[in-house]
Amino acid sequence: MNSSEPFYQLQANLTQTFDGPNWTFDPCFALCVLASALSTTSSVLYLFIHDRSIVTPFTIFFLNLLIANLMLCIFFYPFFLVDQLYLTWPIGNSSCTLYQYSAWVIAGALCNTHALIALNRFWAVYFPDSYRRKHKKKLAFYICLGMWIYLNVGCLPGVILDHLWYRPPVEIKGCNFVTDAPASWLWTVQLVYFDFPILLVLGVYPLVCWKAIKRVRRTIRPVNEGLSETAARQVSSLPQATDAAKSPNGPHQARPNVGRCFQFELRGVGRGVPVLSAMTLMVLIVYFPDQLAYTLQMMLDVNIDPVLPVVSKLYLLSTILDPVMFVLTVKKVRQTFRRVYFCGL
Repeated sequence: MNSSEPFYQLQANLTQTFDGPNWTFDPCFALCVLASALSTTSSVLYLFIHDRSIVTPFTIFFLNLLIANLMLCIFFYPFFLVDQLYLTWPIGNSSCTLYQYSAWVIAGALCNTHALIALNRFWAVYFPDSYRRKHKKKLAFYICLGMWIYLNVGCLPGVILDHLWYRPPVEIKGCNFVTDAPASWLWTVQLVYFDFPILLVLGVYPLVCWKAIKRVRRTIRPVNEGLSETAARQVSSLPQATDAAKSPNGPHQARPNVGRCFQFELRGVGRGVPVLSAMTLMVLIVYFPDQLAYTLQMMLDVNIDPVLPVVSKLYLLSTILDPVMFVLTVKKVRQTFRRVYFCGL
C-alpha cells in the first residue's frame, strides 16, 4: 500500500475489509419503518393533490408535517440505515453533514409543527372571532415558512461547526448525528427546538379541553334564562309545536310544555379537540421519552444505553403515526381517503 496515505485511511481500509453490512434487528426495523413511512406519508399527500378542497388554513399545518415526514424518509432514514449497517461511515464526510442536518433541522420540524398545531387549536378555542377573521391560508403558509427559517437559523450553525472543525474522521469514528459542536450550542438547541415544543403541546392540551368543556356548559342553557319571573313563566308555558299540530282541538288546546326549555348550540364547540387529543397522546408516547433521554444525557451525563433502543424505535414510528393520526381525526380528510382508496366504502 502507498506509504504516503494517511494512517487513518489505512486503518479504514483494513476495517472495511471485515466490516460488511450487518443485517441485525435494528437495521431491519429501520428498513421496515422507512417503507411504511413512505407508504403512509405519500398516500396522504396524494389526497391534497387529488382533492384541493381539503386544503384549509388548518390542514396546511398537517401538510407541512407530511412534507417534513417525507423529507425525513428521503434524507434521514437512508443514512440512519447505513449507520446501523456499518461500524464505520463508508460514504464520505459530506453525507455525514447531510445526515446531521436532517437529524436536527428536519426532525426538529416535526416537533415544532406539532407545537404550531397545538397553538392553532388554542387560538381557535380561546379567540374564535379573531381566528375566523384572521386565520387564512396565506397566514398559515407564512407561519410554516417562518418555522423552517427559525429552525435553520438555530440548528445550521452547529452542523457547520461540526463539519469544519469538531468532527473526527468519519472513516475511524463513524458519523455521529448528535454532532461534536460546542456543548453550549447543543444544550440550547435541544431545549429550545426540541424540548420546549413538546412541553408546549402537553401544556396547551388541558387548557384547550377545559375551555371546550366550559363552552359546552354555556351553550346548553335554558331559553328563558335571563328573563324576568313573569316572562320566564310565559316562555315555559308556551305550547309545543308538535303537540299543537297533533291536538284535535287546535293549537290553543295543546298540552303546555312542562319544565324549562333548553337551547342547544353545540356545533363547532369541540372542533379540533379530537385532533389535539390524538396528537398529544402520540407526542407523550413517541416524542417525549426520546427527547427526555437525550436531554438527561446532555445535561446530566446520564447513561441512557439501557433505554435508548426502546425510545429510539418509538421515535422512528412517528413518521408512520403522523399521517395515520391525521386521517383518523380530521373528518373531511377521512372521507376523502375512503373515497379515493376504498371507492367510498
